[in-house]
Amino acid sequence: MKNLQIYCDKRKFQYDGHVLRRGIRQFEKTGEGLESKVFKINNRVAFKLYKDTHDKAKIDEKMINELSQIETKRIVLPNNIIKTEQGTTKGYSMDYIEESDTDIIDFSKEQLVKELSLLKEDLIELGENNVEIGDLREENTISNDKEFYLIDCGDYLKREEETTKVNLQFFNDYMVEDVLTELVFEEAKDILDGLELIQNIRSYLYEGNFIADYFDKELKEDESINEYVKRIVN
Repeated sequence: MKNLQIYCDKRKFQYDGHVLRRGIRQFEKTGEGLESKVFKINNRVAFKLYKDTHDKAKIDEKMINELSQIETKRIVLPNNIIKTEQGTTKGYSMDYIEESDTDIIDFSKEQLVKELSLLKEDLIELGENNVEIGDLREENTISNDKEFYLIDCGDYLKREEETTKVNLQFFNDYMVEDVLTELVFEEAKDILDGLELIQNIRSYLYEGNFIADYFDKELKEDESINEYVKRIVN
């Protein structure tokens, strides 16, 4: 890649595909995927820059502009477009969230229900704007001592109907399939007890409930997801 001049929020940067600079200052790379690299600036802003091997912007200019107008508390959305001198969309900026070793499965019941309730509000807000989250994996979540965030949730597809329902179900499925099932199989002494627990959770969610409601009903005071699973399957 040639040494590009890229622009974001009226600021000019240099980018050669590996290093991001402004003047003589070099910014820290915090992540890399198949399609992009991520750099953090002043511990406040993250730049997601598409690689040359990716033939088109994963999130285009129109969608970045639309997402930047939506207010969320726990879903990190694009703020500004990053462009080349020629006006090609090269990526976007977003708020930088500091991560810690704390995991959502270790949150106390009160903290867990609060964070998931805020996230539910965000999923509904996106749904009301006809925006569907697309990609949700462990790599797209961040926890710190107090908060839980979704970051960079895929293509952010436009959908004309049932968007809120799809978003809520998508997150429910993530929590069951990627978080709870893995934890159950790690902790269960009797695998049948573990499978029964997962099936009970699925049945509850299929009735139109959100995962936070299940935890609010089933967890003891100050109990974490981790402690709850150990109590039930051991």
